[in-house]
Parts: sequence; C-alpha cells; structure tokens
Amino acid sequence: MKKIISLVLALSLLLTMAVAVAEGMTAGGDVDAWTAKVTKTAGEDVELTADVIVVGAGGAGLAAASAAGEAGASVIVVEKAAAVGDNTILSDGIFNTEAKSFILEDGRVVGVNAVKSDGTKVTLHANKGVVLATGGFAGNVEMVVEYNTYWPDLTLEAKSDNTATATGDGIRMAIEIGANTVGMGFAQMLPTCTALDGQAGKGVGSQLYVNKEGLRYVNGEAKVADSVAKGYAFVGDTLEEAAEKAGIDAQQLVKTVEAFNSYVENECDPDFGRYGFMGKVEEGPFMIVAMAPALHHTMGGVEINTEAQVIHTDGHAIAGLYAAGEVCGGIHAGNRLGGNAITDIIVFGRIAGANAAAGK
Repeated sequence: MKKIISLVLALSLLLTMAVAVAEGMTAGGDVDAWTAKVTKTAGEDVELTADVIVVGAGGAGLAAASAAGEAGASVIVVEKAAAVGDNTILSDGIFNTEAKSFILEDGRVVGVNAVKSDGTKVTLHANKGVVLATGGFAGNVEMVVEYNTYWPDLTLEAKSDNTATATGDGIRMAIEIGANTVGMGFAQMLPTCTALDGQAGKGVGSQLYVNKEGLRYVNGEAKVADSVAKGYAFVGDTLEEAAEKAGIDAQQLVKTVEAFNSYVENECDPDFGRYGFMGKVEEGPFMIVAMAPALHHTMGGVEINTEAQVIHTDGHAIAGLYAAGEVCGGIHAGNRLGGNAITDIIVFGRIAGANAAAGK
C-alpha cells in the first residue's frame, strides 16, 4: 500500500517522542544515562526484495520512489541518514543504512549490498531496477580536491555547507561497476558562508560585505550569518570597536558605512547596483562575522541518458541501473544556476523511477 511520507514523518516524530519519553523514564532523569554512549551490536542479516530499490532519500530519490509507486511497483528506499529529504509517496524505507555496492548478474544491476549503522548486513534484491540518488560529494572535501580542475587554490582546508552524508558514495559504487563520469572537476562554492564551519549565512537585514580594508566588494544582498561569537564573530558598541576586534581598517569602515547609509536613503547604489535595502547601519551594537567561500554543490557525477539510465565507460546503458539528482554529472555543465537543481531532481527522479518500475 502506498503511504504518504508526510504521514510517515508525523508518525516517526511521534514514535521518536514516545521512545524519548520511555528512555527518560528508564533513565529516571539521570543525565549521565541520557548522555551515555550507546554501544551498537550488529543484528541478524537482513534480506529483502522489491520491484525497485532506491538508494538515497533526498528529493531525487523520493521523486523516483513516488513515480515507481504510482506505476504499481513495490519500492524500498535505503538512506544513510536518519531522516528523509522531502514529502512524497513511499512504500517502505530503511534508514541509517549505507549502500556499499551493487549486485550484478550477467551485467545487470539486480540489487544492493548495504550495512546498517550497527553493522547489520542488508541485502536488497530488485526485481526490476535500482535508482541511484545519493547526491553529490561537496561534503567530502578530500574527494572534491582529488578531482578538482576548476579552483586553482582549493585545499583540504576548504569548508562545506553540505550535509555530512554528501560524500560521493554512490558515485564510487557506480565507478566500481564501470559507470562513466562527467564533469567531476567542477565544484560550486557559495561565497557567503561562515569562515569557521562553512555554513551558509542566515538572516537578512542591513548588512554589507567589506574586506579587511573596510571597503565594500560585492552587491551584498545575499544572507549573512546570525552567529554567536566563536572566534569568527566580533561585536562592538561602535563600528570602530567591532572593526578593531575583527582586524578591519576602522576609519575606512566608518566611511564605507556612511556611504552605504546614503545609498539606503536614496535607494540607489552607484557602486554595485544593489536594490534591496532593509535599513541603515547606524545603531549598535554591531557584529562583524568572518565569511569565506565554502563548497556548496558538485556538478560532476555519473553519466546518464535522457531515460536516466547510467552509462558505462564503453557507451552502453548499464542494465537495471538508473540515476537522478546531484549524483549525476553533466546536467549543469560547470556551474549550477540557483534553483535549477530542484527541476533536475524532480524531472530525472520521476523519469528514473518510472523507467525502473517498467524494467527498461
């Protein structure tokens, strides 16, 4: 029976709350018991079969599961993380389980070998097809640097704003069975992330971007981090005080802010053409947050055709294997335009799911 994932999520939340309450009662309010490290032990091997196995429960994976379910196929979604990435139709789900390799028979992908977070071995058999939707690898700085051909100064010190599970596992799995890759050297960096942890800036207001000389260098309509001082945020009652703490030219910063405030008043920015103003920067305390580019999206991945079939290095479609989303390469060329990935995951996710259900 098809299940609406929003309902599944709601039930999962209630179950989580119930388990938490039960554990709290068992712990008797003991903080040490609540925070004690849990030792996981592998259980008995798990072996399941469905028409379609979808690897990855992000937008592309759930779009694929939805389309396959609508076509009448039974579906199992396997996800490394503990939660799904969107609302859609889902037949079944196995979470905290990492896919490790594909099962091949006579050159056709017929299943997936996986392992639960506790070490339990999971074998998933696909009657019709497997959809690879594990996302990109911007969360794996080592892998980005390994393939990088675009950023001359990119090092292992780079930060990422991605989830920790975006490590390129699916791409590696596909390469192991001969899948071709496209555009692996292209990675997109988001310029307005916190220098400490790479997370994208949050909050919109009367902010402006300046360099160490206290000069604006960009339009500045992007979001800025609403952060707490952790060695990368500097607060002062005056601009001069904040600037000195941040190592910015205080005199120039004051001049820059005065000029910016005049642009706000006139609703005209002759320097960079900014048109969105929330108000002047004039009342303290003032916060200066160190920002730096961070890895945001990888354009490279496995090659697919218009049927979302994964292509082998010799040019033929790998039977039984489909892919959608950021795990695929060549869709966005060298630089993804903001928002286009949403269309990508829905369109190719549904194509992949429908074709997998049909066993093409």
